[in-house]
Amino acid sequence: MSYAANAQDSASWVKVKNEHYTDTLSMLEMHKSAKASTYKIAFPQGAHNDWHIHPDATQTMFIVEGEGVYQEEGKPVQILRKGDFVISQANVKHWNGASLGSGCTVLTISEISDKPHIEWCGKVDETGMLQSGDMNMELDSMLVRISEIDVHPEYLDEYMKAALTVGANSVANEPGVVCIYPMVQKRDGSKVRILEIYRDMEAYRHHISTPWFQTYKQGTLHMVKHLDLVDMFPMNPAAMPAIFRKM
Repeated sequence: MSYAANAQDSASWVKVKNEHYTDTLSMLEMHKSAKASTYKIAFPQGAHNDWHIHPDATQTMFIVEGEGVYQEEGKPVQILRKGDFVISQANVKHWNGASLGSGCTVLTISEISDKPHIEWCGKVDETGMLQSGDMNMELDSMLVRISEIDVHPEYLDEYMKAALTVGANSVANEPGVVCIYPMVQKRDGSKVRILEIYRDMEAYRHHISTPWFQTYKQGTLHMVKHLDLVDMFPMNPAAMPAIFRKM
């Protein structure tokens, strides 16, 4: 997407936030001529733009890192991963962004017409995102779990450091991991509870095979007094996009 008007230095990343983005984006102008522009754009996890068209101009978008989403009016949401690309034909209404489970960096190559580069067409209906298949989340297959862990008190600090590390690595590097959020009870600091949300069982299986999880698991076995994995049924999963974005 072409936003050169926002850039003071075309060789620098520029932060962009307005009413047409759900979060602050980072944009880098890489090339611009009379006929085309090339931008690198970083979407934070779950962020997206509004419905829009490119008047009389075609845009090609490549996924450079992470996992993205793209939808044209009247068509299902597409999940895009590193190496994928889509071509938005001129005047076709669409929106795009990052998945709930991952940030996304894209490279866009856009034609330049004699009309404004972008025309905004309204907000994306976030209430129906999950129900329509957005973010690669099928309600019947999503795994939501609370891990109830009792830690030997003498290992609590060491355990929490390990839990925070594996959580951060998992969310940052695994598109299928939506949330790993460790907590401790106020009344008993040795009782740890971890909220875990995965795209599906396949994402969970991949998660427990990763080197960061294996390091966590093997390194904390002697610290754990009791472990109970409690799978949960989400009562209102369609609210998740708004809840996570509000954070």
